[in-house]
Amino acid sequence: KEGRFFNAFEDSYSAKVCILGYYYAKDHYPGGNALNQEVGIGKNTFKVIGVLDDDNLNKKGFDFNSWERKRDLNAVYIPLSTASKYLRSGNAVDHIYAQSTDAESFQQMKNDITHVLLAKHRMAHDFSFNDIGATMLKVTKEIKEMMNKWSITLMIIAGISLFVGGIGLFSTLLISISERMMEIGIRKSIGASERDVFGLFLSESIILSIIAAVQGILISWIIISIASSSLDFDFVLPLNGVFIGIGFSLLIGIVSGIFPAYKASKIDPIKAIYYLD
Repeated sequence: KEGRFFNAFEDSYSAKVCILGYYYAKDHYPGGNALNQEVGIGKNTFKVIGVLDDDNLNKKGFDFNSWERKRDLNAVYIPLSTASKYLRSGNAVDHIYAQSTDAESFQQMKNDITHVLLAKHRMAHDFSFNDIGATMLKVTKEIKEMMNKWSITLMIIAGISLFVGGIGLFSTLLISISERMMEIGIRKSIGASERDVFGLFLSESIILSIIAAVQGILISWIIISIASSSLDFDFVLPLNGVFIGIGFSLLIGIVSGIFPAYKASKIDPIKAIYYLD
């Protein structure tokens, strides 16, 4: 973003210079005046010569690379020779990260690195390999399995909720018939057919179910927004979940409203008016 990277002299002679990650500089130097400032690391002081910029790898979402990239951009970088000289005993290097160009060349790369390290370490096997890619795949698989279990659990809970909601809607419509007997009688006495009354009650059932679905979606969106702001991580409300929720609500509205609508359509208008006299 500003400044420069390490030069060959600083790399070779363990210069006390550093480069700040984008988020580190943003948090500690909000005015944007990080260049030429000094940062204390342990008992040593390092001069800031550059600041990294944010980039496209730092995408928000449930992705390991984005988490790693955000961590990388919240770090302070110093030359390798400087770190081994001032922060480690005996100029030790704890880790070396290597990345192959593709999966097929990984094993060859690992063999080449092994030969180089053995030569440098006088044939001593005092190092080990950690395949981060395999570890990440394993963690991803475990997370997917856990999410699948949670999905099944939540689907069962949602099914029970829909069933209870359907019974509630069914009961409400039946009670509504008793309370609207005169209305039904008047409608049928002035020409409304059984189909009209049936459609009226069924449409009311569908409208109530849609209103409930919209309320549920709004509550979910509010909860997700609060969680995202609290955890500093963007949780997304999936569109397929919204459509599935609306679809199930419509289905519950239709199933729950058919019998009450049918019962209301078969009421005799004279008995309906007499019922409330």
